[in-house]
Amino acid sequence: MTARLAPGAVLAVAVAGMAAAATPAVAVEYPPPSPPPRQTDGPPTGPFRTLRVCHGRRACFPRIQDAVNEARPGETIRVAAGTWRESVRITGRGKRRVRLIGDPQAPGRVILDARRPGRRLTHGVVIHGADAVTVDGFTIRGYADDGVVAAAVRGVTLTHLAITGSGQSGLLTFGAIGATLADLVVTGNAAAGVAITQTPPQGRVAPTTVTRLLATGNGVGLAGANARYVVLTASQLSGNGSGVVLASTAGEVPPPAEQNVITTSDILNNNLAVGSSPTPDVPSAQPGTGVLLVGAQLTTVTANRIIGNQLAAVVEAAQPALGAAGEPSGNELGGNEVG
Repeated sequence: MTARLAPGAVLAVAVAGMAAAATPAVAVEYPPPSPPPRQTDGPPTGPFRTLRVCHGRRACFPRIQDAVNEARPGETIRVAAGTWRESVRITGRGKRRVRLIGDPQAPGRVILDARRPGRRLTHGVVIHGADAVTVDGFTIRGYADDGVVAAAVRGVTLTHLAITGSGQSGLLTFGAIGATLADLVVTGNAAAGVAITQTPPQGRVAPTTVTRLLATGNGVGLAGANARYVVLTASQLSGNGSGVVLASTAGEVPPPAEQNVITTSDILNNNLAVGSSPTPDVPSAQPGTGVLLVGAQLTTVTANRIIGNQLAAVVEAAQPALGAAGEPSGNELGGNEVG
């Protein structure tokens, strides 16, 4: 079923909550997004080192952050199996093309854990202003805000990650261009499993691709606040409050949510009510919705299975705060199996 709601309908309050949740405290730390500057230093030149992080060996760095601090552009950091109770920051163009590698075949063997004596760490991994960084092969659990943040960057690759129990979103991109998000398992994150926010407009488009995402038990499986050029394929979003929410939001820079594609994915049984998730303060945007488009434009939703969502399979709604600019337009919603 596809529903069309009038401006001012019940969704307005729920979507405002979703938008706030999808742009958490980290947004305050960075300026309003604009296209990240191109890093013109050219590709890094070798020789490239492989830096190793492990427990109890002199040949290794004792902390992941120590290795990141040492790494030069283009170098690789390999993290041994174990539990690492720290936050990792990869910042600035001096860290461009750094590869942070755990165990891509078994991410559960290399764990970033938020719990430290007497406190809970805020973010698992923050990438800011460092283009083409790769993070591959980790479990990231229990951070107070977001498991992974990629802000003001181009061309990051985030893959083979299991992110659970975040107080906000499992994975958040903020003003990022051309991210590759693949083979992700996001569970029990309070706001969104994956949140893609404030994508800058682009003349030559570099899409953000989301492939083989498994999202369950989150407020929203995939949330986009003013997201652009997102392509979701070959994914399963089930048992969340809502499956996919793409919203144009007032006060964000820049609206609208536009030119996104949701295809060849299973969006099933997203009926998780507020308060019933592993994190009780889920700010779910209208539980029971498979795909919710609020003021979204030029978005394609096709060739999906959207089944078992109790409110509706697909909902289009206006964003009243944007006036005429908040009307959904140009969306293609056919060719889905719904029920």
